[in-house]
Amino acid sequence: MIELRGVSKYYQNEGNVTPGLRKASLKLSIGEFVTITGESGSGKSTLLNVISGLDKYDEGEYFVNGEETSYFSVSDMERFRKEYVGFVFQNYNIIDSYTVYENVIAALVIQNYDKKKRKNRALELIEAVGLTKQRNQKTSKLSGGQKQRVVIARALAKDSPIIVADEPTGNLDSDSGEMVMKLLKNISKDKLVIVVTHNYEQAEPYTTRRIHMADGEIIEDRVFQTVEPLKIEPTKNELMGPKGQFYFAALNVLRQPKKTITLLLAFIVLMVAVLFVYASSFTNLSLYFQHPLTDNIYDTRVIVKNEGNIPFTQQQLDAFLNYREVNDIVHYDMTQETYFNVSSSNSDMWFWASLLRPASSFTQEDMVEGNIPTEANHIILTKNVANNGISIGDTVYLSSVKRSNVPYAFEVTGFHNDNNNVIGVSSKFLNQTDTNTPVTNSSFINMVYENTYSVYVEPMAQTQIIEGEFVEYSDSVPLEEIHINESIKYKFLSYGITEEEFLLGTINLYFESDKVNEQVYNLKPKFIYDGKIDWEMRVNGSNIQNLFFKQTQATPNTSQITLVAKDAANASNLYKRLLNDDTLLVMYPSSYEDPYQSNPFNFLFIILMFVVFFFAFLVINIITKNIYKAKNKDIAIMRSIGASKGDVRKIYLFEQTLTVTLAFIFSLIIVRVIEVYWIKTSILTYLGTFNILLVYLLFLGLGLYIIFKYLNKLFGKTVISTLKGGSDND
Repeated sequence: MIELRGVSKYYQNEGNVTPGLRKASLKLSIGEFVTITGESGSGKSTLLNVISGLDKYDEGEYFVNGEETSYFSVSDMERFRKEYVGFVFQNYNIIDSYTVYENVIAALVIQNYDKKKRKNRALELIEAVGLTKQRNQKTSKLSGGQKQRVVIARALAKDSPIIVADEPTGNLDSDSGEMVMKLLKNISKDKLVIVVTHNYEQAEPYTTRRIHMADGEIIEDRVFQTVEPLKIEPTKNELMGPKGQFYFAALNVLRQPKKTITLLLAFIVLMVAVLFVYASSFTNLSLYFQHPLTDNIYDTRVIVKNEGNIPFTQQQLDAFLNYREVNDIVHYDMTQETYFNVSSSNSDMWFWASLLRPASSFTQEDMVEGNIPTEANHIILTKNVANNGISIGDTVYLSSVKRSNVPYAFEVTGFHNDNNNVIGVSSKFLNQTDTNTPVTNSSFINMVYENTYSVYVEPMAQTQIIEGEFVEYSDSVPLEEIHINESIKYKFLSYGITEEEFLLGTINLYFESDKVNEQVYNLKPKFIYDGKIDWEMRVNGSNIQNLFFKQTQATPNTSQITLVAKDAANASNLYKRLLNDDTLLVMYPSSYEDPYQSNPFNFLFIILMFVVFFFAFLVINIITKNIYKAKNKDIAIMRSIGASKGDVRKIYLFEQTLTVTLAFIFSLIIVRVIEVYWIKTSILTYLGTFNILLVYLLFLGLGLYIIFKYLNKLFGKTVISTLKGGSDND
């Protein structure tokens, strides 16, 4: 049985203390149908809330089977409600977004009722209250009487020894009220039923005991039918467990689509924005110009050199081409660093066309007009050339800057949007073959390599060399005979060039003629190719001298190649992949950032990322709080039917995890669609798995933190005050 001894409850409002219950004393037992009556504000609901454990008391003592409850912690009181009390409220307090079946089965899931018997038990109870036809209907669409019967079925599902009902017929018509009272009377045969009502006449035929209250005091306690005092046996409940918590989380996501979609959209928009901003730190913010080792820089080019200048075998070349990141191969990398002239028979125009790029480094979106070359005699030019009298279908001639007497005829198939004077040709021309097998006797390849011998040489005195020893000119001077001082190497390393890149490169010294023996004006390595090197000295202007070390090689070979990746992201991944091979020297020119060139984007990027994440926090915090304020009632209902704070917290943390995960998946899909149909750059590949997961974890942590903080604040209120919207007053 339960017993109250001098129990009092006080409410505070703006410094005023109001008694809600004064010195209440009574004993109640199984088998009683107790009706509590009184005017509004008399304390009857307060008495009911104290008995049910929904509200705490301030004075006196409350016993359950002789056990004091005044020392009960929050978790102890939650356990008491879970094991002893079922609730029927005037305002129904069912979860409107759930169906009849889901509201009833909720009580069974919370007490971890046998999963195999759970469904049948719920259907039996729904049939007992006459709602079988409405079992799959959302409770928000039920009539008042039907809602109240759902609540009774839920209370029966919990199988608690005590059923408390606060104005269970207050919002019902007389017929529905009569039906509810009969159901409660049937329950009272083996339970303690306590009903608060304004309409005593409706409850009178079923009442075994009437308690009348006024001004917070029990002024009448009339027993119409005595029962034998019995010990109240608690419901045998188990912990809900993760499966039950996840069940409610998934149910909330599915049954509250408007709230779910709103939160999903917020996360999706912010995730997509962060993914693009984050990816920009890997792409657009790098400074690609003025690379110290190579001139032909495009973001799909990866340069690979075989250690020891050993030509790649056909098997190695085929293996490279089979890499998922690789789109094409240029067998002779030297062709990518040679400058060419273009002239036209249709006009007097000619221009220094700068460098060749394989057509595979362009996409159709790069084209202003026309198509990408597919045949060996096709060529595309910069869009600026179209203003000089050249049109699609015209014939142009390609020749070396220094070997203009060896022209190659091409048909113009289009114009690209690169502002540099680069020209695009098919790899069939660059490799001089329709297969993947390199050739060594093509006039084009030989012309490119022979061109490296065409250097202007002028003897220099030893006094003109800042560091290192003077070397007499020879067209076959081995690399090791240049005798570069070690200090030069260290200056290169301090300049930002790696040890591996230094082995691929050589020196281009800039120094002022009037300070020849004093200082290095600048260090800018030029890329070195396979084999031997020679050097050239020439004068540019009146006060700057350049000393070049370049490759000379009698027979071209494939010890150094260009791999053309599918896009910039794949090129970056390919570069990282090849770095793991100790037999290769690898360079990705587009990743270079000049250490002496200040990059204002680095600082701006940090600020931008901070602003984006701060904005994301504010937006998600506002939206989440507004959504969860609408869920306050659902949270309180879950607690009232036996869910602990820990259970509720895990349910909504699971729910937030599901929402963030779904948003993340949709975000990746959206980014992928934008990649394919708009920007044509693989942002996700650029970021890589680690960075993508990092973004997900950051948003997940953000979402969980907001929910955790919100629930902790909500748990500071009693269940009854949450159900009433914050007011504890009767």
